[in-house]
Amino acid sequence: MKILLHGLNYAPEEIGIGKYSGEMVAALAEAGHEVVVVTTPPYYPQWAILPEFSGLAYRKERQVASGEQREPDTSTDTRDSSLATRGSVEVIRCPLWVPAKVSGLKRVVHLASFGLSSIPVVLWKALRFRPDVVMTVEPAAMCMPTTWIASRLCGAKCWLHVQDFEIDAAFELGILKQPLLKRLVLAAEAFLMRRFDRVSSISPNMLMKLVQKGVDEDRVVPFPNWVDCDAMQPLVWPGEAFGEPQADASTSDWQDATTSTAAQELSPALMERASGRSSAGQSDAGGETGLGQSGAGSGNRLASLLPARGIDEIAASAAWPSELEDTDSLSPREAMDALRALFEIPAGKCVALYAGNIGAKQGLELIVEAARRTGDDPRLHYVICGTGASFETLAQACDPLPNVQLLPVQPFDRFNALMNCADIHLLPQRAGAADLVMPSKLTGMLATGRPVVACASPGTQIADVVEGRGIVVMPDDAEAFADAIARLTADEGLRVRLAKAARQYAVDFLSQEAILKQFMLDLGEARSE
Repeated sequence: MKILLHGLNYAPEEIGIGKYSGEMVAALAEAGHEVVVVTTPPYYPQWAILPEFSGLAYRKERQVASGEQREPDTSTDTRDSSLATRGSVEVIRCPLWVPAKVSGLKRVVHLASFGLSSIPVVLWKALRFRPDVVMTVEPAAMCMPTTWIASRLCGAKCWLHVQDFEIDAAFELGILKQPLLKRLVLAAEAFLMRRFDRVSSISPNMLMKLVQKGVDEDRVVPFPNWVDCDAMQPLVWPGEAFGEPQADASTSDWQDATTSTAAQELSPALMERASGRSSAGQSDAGGETGLGQSGAGSGNRLASLLPARGIDEIAASAAWPSELEDTDSLSPREAMDALRALFEIPAGKCVALYAGNIGAKQGLELIVEAARRTGDDPRLHYVICGTGASFETLAQACDPLPNVQLLPVQPFDRFNALMNCADIHLLPQRAGAADLVMPSKLTGMLATGRPVVACASPGTQIADVVEGRGIVVMPDDAEAFADAIARLTADEGLRVRLAKAARQYAVDFLSQEAILKQFMLDLGEARSE
């Protein structure tokens, strides 16, 4: 099959939509499909184009079955955009304007710059490549018209995948405010959505919103975000209690977890697909938590807690310590502290971690306020890892707080180690965003076996997923957010029970292999219609 992907974010971006699009394309290529990607130079989440790329010129990259063949103008020291081994991937990066300071108007111009620069490439590739499916990912909605026109030019099926309802979110969060503009833009978005042959999204509530926007339910397809449960896994449980999870923290399937109105308004067939009840949605883990050699029962060697590239290579890295103590005799808590030392996170603390984009939608001011409110608790330490449009504002707010530590974005091969430094994962969210965006970072939080403190209204998808695997509080409620963190800090047994339930849910319902396998089946079905 031939697939043309038109999207704003792509590998080597390691978080968010770029990560998922890159992994999707890699899986398609490994399955033998031919893929052309029209995208931008990598810029997210730091909102700055990487030094080896340019926002002013077009650039082509290519990888074929032999693995490392590239066009002459492609740098050999840049990590390629695919891990393809059998199919082929061609990546064309288009000019993009990235603002130094992000505002509502500048964000629109930023999106428009790619929307315009990519038009000739997408249309030309549609005519020359003759894809079977032309696909785009929202954000950015500005890609939708070009994607639809390209599919009609070459007689292909057109597929829209909605990661965020970016337009709804922009108005709900006050990034854009004009009521007339809101009506016009939302009407145009809904008009375009109804013209796609397939429209997918990542959660039942978001699928319901597509139907509410007028998309024919027969064209709506679930395509949830996934996690590699081997790459992201608990290396040691948060605490020293390693008993089995209690009944109150047991994992039920996604259909039982999604008690929101989506279950009442979507058809039974679509809900069955969205809930992961089909056999393709189940992992091969057979209910195991997938700890393997590096889980809680594997002893306390620090080598078992580090990324797969090995302890010697990490120790030789400039950013990691050159000497690591022998940890054979350490308790699980001491082993975790040894792991934290690699990131200069204080030992002996209960660590509440946020790792992800630092932007307007995230509501990270709640973490700052929680740190203020719990500042007299010497056990508790906050870590915020990431960058983004709001980083400078956040850094200034955190500066007077001794219990808050800021870390830069970590490369993927260290990310699992970082996530395992946490006792508690934090998922703040501003009011109005919980069913317009489904944070991709939640999958990694669950897979690494840590309880989550999340901000979400009852009945939203975030609340449904986190319930029983963490604590859910109302958005923008700083007092409740701080109280939930304090409660988990004080109750190690509760942390471990919720952590095990979180891991089990990830293994059962967020398997990368199963979700991408089902997606390819859906692609084939769309092409054959």
